Amino acid sequence: MSLDLAPETESLIREYASREGMNADEYLHHLLRTHAPRPKPVPADDPVLRFLQERLQEAESATPEEVAEDDAAFEQFQQAMNANRRANGERLLFPDAEKPGSSF
Repeated sequence: MSLDLAPETESLIREYASREGMNADEYLHHLLRTHAPRPKPVPADDPVLRFLQERLQEAESATPEEVAEDDAAFEQFQQAMNANRRANGERLLFPDAEKPGSSF
């Protein structure tokens, strides 16, 4: 990984690192380890996680007909969202849905 820093910022990092007896890489690594927020683990009983797991189980057992129905419903949703945004002069969220015969 590399960072594109302004020369002033790079100088400050090197100065702070030197004060701590480290090189710039060590200092930045130290800052990230000690100050960057760590992601919190998702509890197994989280309702969103449970919901997503249930949807995955449903998808795995879906028949081809159910998949086709879901695809058609999603395509209809995309077109409705685009129509609303087009009417308001906004950027389309699903430009590929505008192409004939396209699906996600």
